[in-house]
Amino acid sequence: MISTALSRVISSAASFASRIGSPSTDMVHVLLALLDEAEVKSDLRNRGVSHSQLRDGLLKILDGREPNPPQDSRLKLSPLTLLTVERALAKNHLAGPREVLDELWEVDLDMMPDFEAVALLRRAAGGMQEPLPETIARYCTDLVEQARAGRIDPVIGREDQIGRVQEILGRRKKNNPILLGEPGVGKTAVVEGLALRIADGEAEPALSGMRILSLDVGALVGGTRNRGDFEERLTALVSELSTSKSFVLFVDEVHTLVGATSGATDAANLLKPALQSGAIRCIGATTHGEYAKYFDADPAMARRFQPVVVPEPTRSEAVDIITRLLPTYSGHHGVAYPESVAASAVDLSTRYVLTRHLPDKAIDVIDEAGAIASARRLRQVTEDIIHEVVTRMSGVKTAHSLDDGGFAERLADKVKGQPEAVLRIARAVVRANAGLGRDGRARCALLFAGPDGSGKRFAAAEVARLQGLPVHRFDMSEYREHHTVSRLVGSPPGYVGYGAGGQLTEAVRRNPTCVVFLDRIDLAHPNVAAIVVQAIETGMLTDSSGRQVSFSGATVIMTAVEEAESTPIGFRHAGREEREFAGSLDSEVVECADAVVRFRPLDEKAMQEIAEAKLGALADRLLRQGVGINAAPEVAAAVAAQAASAGGGGKAIDRAFRRLVEDPLLDTALAGGACAMLTARDGRIEVRALKQEAATA
Repeated sequence: MISTALSRVISSAASFASRIGSPSTDMVHVLLALLDEAEVKSDLRNRGVSHSQLRDGLLKILDGREPNPPQDSRLKLSPLTLLTVERALAKNHLAGPREVLDELWEVDLDMMPDFEAVALLRRAAGGMQEPLPETIARYCTDLVEQARAGRIDPVIGREDQIGRVQEILGRRKKNNPILLGEPGVGKTAVVEGLALRIADGEAEPALSGMRILSLDVGALVGGTRNRGDFEERLTALVSELSTSKSFVLFVDEVHTLVGATSGATDAANLLKPALQSGAIRCIGATTHGEYAKYFDADPAMARRFQPVVVPEPTRSEAVDIITRLLPTYSGHHGVAYPESVAASAVDLSTRYVLTRHLPDKAIDVIDEAGAIASARRLRQVTEDIIHEVVTRMSGVKTAHSLDDGGFAERLADKVKGQPEAVLRIARAVVRANAGLGRDGRARCALLFAGPDGSGKRFAAAEVARLQGLPVHRFDMSEYREHHTVSRLVGSPPGYVGYGAGGQLTEAVRRNPTCVVFLDRIDLAHPNVAAIVVQAIETGMLTDSSGRQVSFSGATVIMTAVEEAESTPIGFRHAGREEREFAGSLDSEVVECADAVVRFRPLDEKAMQEIAEAKLGALADRLLRQGVGINAAPEVAAAVAAQAASAGGGGKAIDRAFRRLVEDPLLDTALAGGACAMLTARDGRIEVRALKQEAATA
């Protein structure tokens, strides 16, 4: 039985033979039809056969033949073609194109009319590249050979950049492209894509037979103990590369060779003459920052390279790249990938993995997701696994894994007496986590305003804790003076500390997904407002060294004291705008906040709830030490009443709790296994120690 694919090949070969007036369908026609099959192209590449050269050779054979139409309308298979197909079917009754190709390597070439096609195929396979010279082989890897061996993944997109590199390599002089882009955008993939084109015979004719040699800079530099060892190795390598026009040197992170290695000046001077004269061709790859640092400082070297910018792909381009890579990773991990995971991997990695770039971070997501699914013996990768991987990579719970519906309830369970504030905070946080915030801004910006002791600091800490985010707290009273403002972004040139980065910018650069807590921003110098507004509105700050720090993943929480207004009896302050602020804070800071959250003074009921929560926390701590406490309901009420008489607020509760509860517990020497009974009478709290057995009874 012939497989559908093989039947298609034979039908295509017969149709082609009929059009050119051939008397039979022979192996030349079959081979031309086989070349259109993807699995055959891959197999030929692995055997070192140039797809285009083989096709050209087969067409030349046909050009040398005279048309000889058959006597009847039926085209028969030639003897060699029939023999090859029968032998393939004998080994596998569902033989396909690849099995037929395998038989061609083993068939005995008798003097059959169409043996020349198979002879051409075997000659093409025997025409593999010669071994690299010893010096080159020691420090370089042939990427074209790697492509033929199937060790390079398919390269999706980047046609413009690959085409531009080909154009530059085809120049007579200054034919050295340098790829510029951020880490992970696909600079190396551009070179690998060119290697795949050369291996498949699809590159420009001028580049046919080119060998792209990837330099291992570590091997070149490693072990150079004595002065001159590095220069000697580089001179020998350049000399070997100059012996053939087919050699093209690829140096990833090229700045390490021309600017950051031992003997870098000598390295650059050794390369300049060879690059200028065209004795060698070189493809470099580096980032914009490293290019500006090392190449702009050496104009002679920069002049010998032609920049090719490799931008980060857009969302649609990244989704297309991931979608077309899914079959490759599916085959490796042995699991299925629904097409929807491509968009999820791109969107979630863009939103949460802020220190890296597309498509590299999205590729890592689907790769690790496949590994997890395979380890768990699942049949396919699910959306839950994609969210799990992104959570691991970023250290932040994604919107899918965060129970957004319960965020307000969990926050209200901790922040007592502020129902309106909790609701506004929860809405702003959930909106940001769902990706509904405006692009080009900080992830979320909140301004907590209210009197002292109303719970602003505690609420900020809980927002961070419930999301699993690190907190960078800044006491803005330390930035009252003009000369202290620069500490946020770093000291300017010429001042102590220049180059060390700023306190704010460095904290966010190291943990881009975090909570930036600016406590008492109303006490800071007015110039601080400009820095804060820029970070929130543009999602970016530039430190004193010129490094850009992204705030797109930062949740900025600011607090300011706004004293409660006293309203005359019988009158009510009405018509107050939501954004109006009664404090001394800069209006721009207020306007840039996603939500201005007002905290009201705590009433006695809220203070009692806080006291109950503190009693529960104290009981948990003592229980870990083998001491139990049992508090009557009146205890929390007594603490709240004492705090209210002292002016109220969170700080008053802390003081009352220490004086009424913790101090008496310390006075009652409680040993392990004991239990304390707390009761309240006339505003005083009594502590009575009990044996554990009696307490249990």
